[in-house]
Amino acid sequence: MEGKCLECGLALSEMHGNSKFCCDDHKKRKKKRRQNYRYSLMQPILPVLLKNLEVLDKLYKSPDAKKEFTGEELKKRGLQLNLYITCIEPNGTTKLIFGAYVLIESPDKKTYKIECYDRKHD
Repeated sequence: MEGKCLECGLALSEMHGNSKFCCDDHKKRKKKRRQNYRYSLMQPILPVLLKNLEVLDKLYKSPDAKKEFTGEELKKRGLQLNLYITCIEPNGTTKLIFGAYVLIESPDKKTYKIECYDRKHD
């Protein structure tokens, strides 16, 4: 049974085996379109991600800064608290993950402590 190239629809001969493309150019073109599509989905949120990392980086590295903040303080500093990964530990602690930085929610849910996965910053 002959397959067809996923890029141009050309029938593939038996010598192509399990190939999905008739040539490397078509394989690369299809890959590039797939990457561009995925990037286009990320494009609207990338500025928010980068801004959040910038804010947390500045807060974490500041020598005189405290490491615990209220949600309002974080918002005033420019952090957008709507784009993160939530992790709930077995002990009930909630962690908001922003890339290398983590905000650990206090038990009363009023403050957040900043930690960094990359301890080279300490």
